[in-house]
Amino acid sequence: MLNLNTMPTNLPNQSFHFFRAISLFLILISGTIWLTADAFARQSDVNPGVMHIKLDRETAEMARQSVAQRSAGEGSAVLTGAERLDAVLVNMDAVRLEPVFTAPERFRERHRQAGLDRWFTIRMPEQTDVLGMATELKRLPEIEIAEPDYIAVSHEYTGSIWDEGNAAPMAGQMDAGFQYQWHYSNDGSAGGMPGADIDLISAWQITTGSPDVIVQVIDSGIDFEHPDLEDMLWVNPAPGSSVTGNDIHGWNWVSNNSSIMDHSGHGTHVAGTIAARNGNGIGVAGIAGGDAQGGGARLMISRIFEPNPNNTNENIGAGSDRTAMAIVYGADNGAVISNNSWGYRQGGVFPEIVQTAIDYFIEFAGYDQHGNVEGPVAGGVFISSAGNFPDQVFYYPAAYEPVISVAATNYNDEKAPYSNYGIRVDISAPGGQLLTGDPYGGVYSTDLSSNFDAYSFKQGTSMASPHVAGVASLIASHFPGITNDELVARLLSSADDIDYFNFPIAGRLGSGRVNAFRALTEDPPPVRPGLMFPENEAEDLVSSVEFEWEPVSSAATYHFQLSREEDFSSIFLNLPGLTETTLLRHGFDTESTFYWRVRAVTSTGTEGLWSVTNSFTTGTVVNIDNGEVNDLPQSITLSQNYPNPFNPVTQIAYELSEPAEISINVYNVTGQRVATLYNGLQQGGRHQVAFDGSGLSSGVYIYQLRTSEKVLNRKMVLVK
Repeated sequence: MLNLNTMPTNLPNQSFHFFRAISLFLILISGTIWLTADAFARQSDVNPGVMHIKLDRETAEMARQSVAQRSAGEGSAVLTGAERLDAVLVNMDAVRLEPVFTAPERFRERHRQAGLDRWFTIRMPEQTDVLGMATELKRLPEIEIAEPDYIAVSHEYTGSIWDEGNAAPMAGQMDAGFQYQWHYSNDGSAGGMPGADIDLISAWQITTGSPDVIVQVIDSGIDFEHPDLEDMLWVNPAPGSSVTGNDIHGWNWVSNNSSIMDHSGHGTHVAGTIAARNGNGIGVAGIAGGDAQGGGARLMISRIFEPNPNNTNENIGAGSDRTAMAIVYGADNGAVISNNSWGYRQGGVFPEIVQTAIDYFIEFAGYDQHGNVEGPVAGGVFISSAGNFPDQVFYYPAAYEPVISVAATNYNDEKAPYSNYGIRVDISAPGGQLLTGDPYGGVYSTDLSSNFDAYSFKQGTSMASPHVAGVASLIASHFPGITNDELVARLLSSADDIDYFNFPIAGRLGSGRVNAFRALTEDPPPVRPGLMFPENEAEDLVSSVEFEWEPVSSAATYHFQLSREEDFSSIFLNLPGLTETTLLRHGFDTESTFYWRVRAVTSTGTEGLWSVTNSFTTGTVVNIDNGEVNDLPQSITLSQNYPNPFNPVTQIAYELSEPAEISINVYNVTGQRVATLYNGLQQGGRHQVAFDGSGLSSGVYIYQLRTSEKVLNRKMVLVK
């Protein structure tokens, strides 16, 4: 409830009247606050009384100063010094405002560069409608993002689990349970089709994994006393440098403590597939588990699930802030591969704070504070199970295009019945299929020491994702210094085509079923080009569009495709053999949505993977007579600057549906304002301003249109 009695009484008179005015305004709109609901989420999908906001740079610095004063015993636990925001916080009955991310000393500037220091958590009464309140907070100009605290859910499949018990040891150094791991080497003796496996034995002739490769397992924890896992854990060289506690092997992000022991067996099963100890004559083998002499990738434990004390059949999942903190922790502590067998209850739900953390992991993992590569991979590889729903709905984080989304197959190379599929799936891997009377169809891996004699069969896309993480670990071990783009290109391009066995959904299982041997031996394809312009979901483009993408060093030509369909089931424009990284096309229909992608091709004809898909929408035709606009635009828009890249002058066009107080500013990538192009009242219509970058260095700049209703940002590139 809104409560005027909670307002501070020690404010200056002018500030008090401002707070009172804001309070009266909030009372008038309070019905909207309590009735507005997020399009995808439900109240049960979020933690009560918690919200996350991303502030603009100036307000964030004020807020952090306020937090520092509070730590010193001074100031308020809530107020930031930004009057409009403080008024809203007071009337939300907010009890605390705190920064989300705490940067290790050596990565403080990197956190600032990525904008992590601008994220804050608001804590308020549990009965607050956080979904509705987030909608209202977004209207404040100081707030760039406002969202509830979404609860992560495990992709654990609740089907049956079967235990073989004490399997008879095989001859030689092979682990006893390897005979049940058809997913590594399938000769058909355990059922299924021979060859429906990841071709692991051949890959082991090349590498069995290096301890330099750290794989973060974001899950329910790991049984760190398990005899097949206890020697495979990452050991923190500097405990306590990233969290306040003893994070020797990782951290519990749900309870914010060092309790990382697995409670359900899910994380332990996942970890065993990635890197259970090989060659010790017991249990199972891990894909990157080393050999009898040692070696193997190391497992970093990031626990985001723990048991519900009120219901032993349920997990308590971490909120989106704690999940994001776990991901950033991995990047800051040496992990270069992250395995994620979790998501959100509803399709389409993707907290922006988690997306920010994933972007951070992909960009900065493997680098030191000076931007030098210190890990086996330059950049991070983020891998996620597609989900067990099964449909083609976009479930995040797997559906996020920079993430490697993994669908599940059975021992016949068919899509497992429970597995998600669709255009956002990147690759498939064995996830198993447990059938009545045939338990061998599941994935066999480590389990809790107290369960099933420490080993069990399970099924799910949760079991598929660690197969891909394990193969990625082998690639990183065999090609130290590889970039994350190169690793992903190897991983996806070397998969075995299984469309023949999945004809009704051909093209919906990614590039195929992962193949470890081919990933280590085949010539690397060109990496995916990065799309620059138009940016994804660009709106109101004119009928003439200039496309631009980043060059690929090994490319001789580029293949460009444009479609009206997101899955490219029909092609509107198909242009192979392009030698430039720009393409100007005219005559696009108005008020239409298009999708475009590019791939690189070498001089020998080897095709790389398609880039991510960007979309754009063209605007309406505006008639101009005698220099005046006859028809006002229907919305506030900011167009892509032209020309782009530019040197040193470019034009920036924008549209206003009615007269408005606006500002147009230009910022560098660190968030520093470098120019103000307009500030004041502007009439409705189409307008254009020029930006002169003569005094600036080459690079990427952000230009921003800000009104009382919305804030729009776009990128531009100055090349001198």
